[in-house]
Amino acid sequence: MTGVLCLYASPLNFFCGKEISLLEDLAEDLSWGLQHLEQEARQKADLSNERSLLHALMDSSWNSIYFKDLKSRFIRCSRGLCERFGVSHDEVLGKSDFDFFRDEHAQEAFADEQNIILTGKPVVGKIEKETWKKGHDSWCITAKMPLRNDAGEIIGTVGISKDFTAVKEAEIKLAEMHGQLVEAS
Repeated sequence: MTGVLCLYASPLNFFCGKEISLLEDLAEDLSWGLQHLEQEARQKADLSNERSLLHALMDSSWNSIYFKDLKSRFIRCSRGLCERFGVSHDEVLGKSDFDFFRDEHAQEAFADEQNIILTGKPVVGKIEKETWKKGHDSWCITAKMPLRNDAGEIIGTVGISKDFTAVKEAEIKLAEMHGQLVEAS
């Protein structure tokens, strides 16, 4: 320790003014670089955390959550959608509603999405009758909105649909029973 104290205690005449200025500039550049690296590391950690949250949502939600490109093709979807469609995630990617639903439903969904892309206006709380290519029908309530990039440009759509077929079927059955009661009275 004494040697260190002696070094600092004696006058420093190792560098001239120009060299000291260069060393100060270098120290400032290093400080800026370290701050930039720290900021970049925080941003990467934040991005990783957000990605983990998105994966948790997409993997655990029983709702159909989906992202589509400008041509209404699936680019990402939830496990709930895959289970509802009866296919794997990879089997959904690049496909559209026309691959899973009959034209009557697929065309209406496509028109809604293309209108969202054109106008930027979301569709919220829409009740849809889904007519499947496999021959059955189901009901869902849907919200779809524009998917935007960092520049704010619309690059597709994002949506979430909740199956409420059981509720709709009970409603239909109740209406039929009401009709029968009215006829009988």
